[in-house]
Amino acid sequence: MNAPEPTDVYQFMELRAPYTPELASFRLNYIRDEVLKITDDKLNKVAFVDADLQSEKSSSTIGQLIYNKVFCGTNSDASIVDSVLKLLPPYQASCAENIIGPKPNLAAPLRGLVLTDLERHCYFQRAGTYYLIPDRVDTLEIVWAPQIKLATVLLERARIKLDLVSLTQQLETIFNVRPLSKIVFDRSAYTALFLTAKRSLFDALYLLYVLRRLTTVNFENIIEGLRVLHVLETLAIDTCVRGTRGGASQVDADLRRICESVFSELLFWDGSTKLPTLPLIKTAEDLAACFRAAPIVHPIFARLSRYRSPFNDIKPIGIGEYKVVRQWLVAYLPGEIARVENVLKGEFSNKIHRTLEKTEETFSFATSTREATSTDTQTTDRFELKREIENVVNTQLTAGASTSITYSGLGVVANVAANFSYKQDTSQKNSTSTTVAKETIAKAVHAVEKNVSEARSATKIFETEDTEKHGFDNRKGNGHVRGVYVWLDKKYKAQIFNFGRRMMFEFIVPEPASYFVESRLRGFEMNLECPQKPQEPILKTVNVGFGPSDIDENKFRELYTNYKLTEFEFPDQTKKIAFVNQATGADFFKEEVSGGDSNWYAKSYTCQIDAKGYSLSGLTVEGFILFEDSGEGGGREQNIFEIYLGGELIAREENESIREWVKKQEVVYSPPDGPITINADQITLTLGFWDVERYYLTLFGMLTMAPETFSAWQNSVFAKIVSIEQERVDRENQELTLSYNEELSTYRNRLAELRALSVNSLLQGQSEAANRTAIAVELNKHCITLLTYEFDSDPTNDIVSNITSVVPVPGDFSYRRFRVQEGTTTTTCSFEEVNARISYPAIDIREALKKGRFTQFIEQAFEWPNISYLFYPYFWAKQGDWVAMMSRSDQTDPNLTAFLTAGAARVLLAVTPAYAEAVLHFLATGEPWDGGPAPVIGDPLFIPLHDELRKQQDPFADAVPEGDPWTFVLPTSLIYLQEDASLPQFPDPAGAPP
Repeated sequence: MNAPEPTDVYQFMELRAPYTPELASFRLNYIRDEVLKITDDKLNKVAFVDADLQSEKSSSTIGQLIYNKVFCGTNSDASIVDSVLKLLPPYQASCAENIIGPKPNLAAPLRGLVLTDLERHCYFQRAGTYYLIPDRVDTLEIVWAPQIKLATVLLERARIKLDLVSLTQQLETIFNVRPLSKIVFDRSAYTALFLTAKRSLFDALYLLYVLRRLTTVNFENIIEGLRVLHVLETLAIDTCVRGTRGGASQVDADLRRICESVFSELLFWDGSTKLPTLPLIKTAEDLAACFRAAPIVHPIFARLSRYRSPFNDIKPIGIGEYKVVRQWLVAYLPGEIARVENVLKGEFSNKIHRTLEKTEETFSFATSTREATSTDTQTTDRFELKREIENVVNTQLTAGASTSITYSGLGVVANVAANFSYKQDTSQKNSTSTTVAKETIAKAVHAVEKNVSEARSATKIFETEDTEKHGFDNRKGNGHVRGVYVWLDKKYKAQIFNFGRRMMFEFIVPEPASYFVESRLRGFEMNLECPQKPQEPILKTVNVGFGPSDIDENKFRELYTNYKLTEFEFPDQTKKIAFVNQATGADFFKEEVSGGDSNWYAKSYTCQIDAKGYSLSGLTVEGFILFEDSGEGGGREQNIFEIYLGGELIAREENESIREWVKKQEVVYSPPDGPITINADQITLTLGFWDVERYYLTLFGMLTMAPETFSAWQNSVFAKIVSIEQERVDRENQELTLSYNEELSTYRNRLAELRALSVNSLLQGQSEAANRTAIAVELNKHCITLLTYEFDSDPTNDIVSNITSVVPVPGDFSYRRFRVQEGTTTTTCSFEEVNARISYPAIDIREALKKGRFTQFIEQAFEWPNISYLFYPYFWAKQGDWVAMMSRSDQTDPNLTAFLTAGAARVLLAVTPAYAEAVLHFLATGEPWDGGPAPVIGDPLFIPLHDELRKQQDPFADAVPEGDPWTFVLPTSLIYLQEDASLPQFPDPAGAPP
């Protein structure tokens, strides 16, 4: 198994304030301007000589301009930059007069533009006018421009291998002045050429420093020119120490007087009349340091209007050595006893631990329907011999005056007042008849059985089961068994590694987790699909779209097909039926009447008719009637024929002139009081005669369906359809109810989950590494706020927060989408092309460059991964938030808990070594440095910091071990079974009493 890799477990800084640079170091490493002077002996203050800048005698044109713009008005940085731009000569191409737009307000006459100038210089263009930026020594029109260029090459070689005598001679040759000190000093002052060259280079530096707000500029060539003059000045001073030509042991008297006079005006001089005892440049390293010297720029040129109101007053707290404790795992060691297991001989021990949490909800419904219809259709041919014995009772009623005869429907009832006679004769007849009949019985067997069983079940189960089984079997053992379990500990080795010095900033961040907590809660709130109580379903009701009265024959055919109405037939509205004698089953009525002469004869028949619900509108009779006599002989005969249905007179006919009546269906008898409603399947037919001898009649009824009967039929059909629809609707309603119950159950479960949710549960972190990253990101943001004023409560001073570098741009897009389309019978799957107009995010290049410059600088200028922090308790927050902050915690990561409950945080932030100068410049100006050599801003604190940081090289890639490594032991939650059951013994610690 491979050894674990070392892990960084702790990082810290050893801080100290920057020391004040020595006079010699200050003189060697920094290039001063003559408008600057030291106001005390320890270089703790560097101030403008305001009288020089304000007076007309000041040699710095740009210095006067900047001073007046900053202090003598309310000028903004933009107006100050525009004023400085007017110090440059304007250029225009030959076609510039054709440029459309306002002409710039020029302080100098236009010059003709040479195209090669745009290739050789940085430039700025505004409204067709070009301004060439003087970023090269040869463009400053100073007399020493060629000499400075040659001296630069010479010094580049000399700082690698130094020969002071040869270097001095070569410089004297280049500037054609001997001795070297006369290049810089003339009697008791600087030479006019040296001051002019230095003035021109510093003013060019100030100009570039201001114009860098308009465009990217290059300081390197101007700074190199200043460095050449700086080396010349330093070598000239050293000449006073070494002697002329670098070889004499004593300084010439004239040179001594010149140096002493000049030293009293030099920045580094302490006012004494003694010369320095040691030269500043002794080795190639000294020369290289002198040739890398940084020009000092007064803060007014860097800050402009912010000089009146500084951008940021924050200062570095000093220099820190970044150290990291690295640890790696060495071994696992047994520790204290965790538990002891004992199993007696012959014992079996079994432990089962089971935890089950289960929630189950079930919804179901079922439907079952069964139908059966049976009819029978049979046809038979029947041949039968019928023997009849007929008993005939002849009853004769004779009545005189005052006799009233009525028909009651069951017979004739006479009320006799006088002259009453009653005669009854009985006779018996035997007759034999042969009948051949064809009998048809409709008995169609039709059975439909429908058994539908429909069930749906929805089950939700939430189940968590944890089963742990641990057993010991000592039933066949030779003795008792003991097992000693001990905790396992980890043994580590640790070592401190020193990664070098850094410039450090310290911040006190109030409530560092405030945004982190709020973002977690708001993020959960934004992404939460808040459960909504399902709407109780609106149950469907039956609506067939028509009423019973709308069911006519055409509608019934449609309904018959759609609903399979096999038990219904459309009724005949009119029909003709024959009256059938229920006793005989024949559809005719015949009688031989004995004693019918001059007598009333009536007979009633029970008839089976299929006419219930119909109205009898007409009656036809077919057959014959034979009366006893006719009135042809001059006598009066009463040949009367009457028909009663249900006791109601239907027809009455009287004709005494003809004895034999022949009836045909052409004659239709209509009920005298209108159609008769038939309310039963049986009806009593009564035939009444006067003087009848025999009759043989067949009666046919003309039936018309009664409106209420048809309406009842329509209602029954409609009710059937409604019942079918109701079954369908009931199934759909069951589906809706089941779905609603499921949704309601899910809703209640979700509500229960949300109610059980706490704020602290939303703040739980992930792994310790992920939590540390999240904490570092938050602290980074807070540090950026304090450094740059971004993301703070005042948006008016934000630089990049309000920049929108990604904007929506509409565009037409086409893409292919896989689509599954489900039809009634088939399902198809295919790709389809979709054309849509979509707004997509696009980079705004101008805004992105503006924001990216700032972002890149902040991210690279500081060592964000190496941030160090310390959390202070909750009570440093607002008192009203104490309870909420104290309730925050992470179950596994105490560092995250400390972050969540912190009332404040102390943060140490290191500057990336290569960015030390740029960070100092940013704090002074609020402007990121774009690269290249940077002048040092003349802040009292910055120069000491710069002086110390410039001496170090970044050792970050090769950390140096510091001190001796050490070992330590950490407990774990792992348990280890010892090989034997012996109990551990621990020796007394050192220094313990006996």
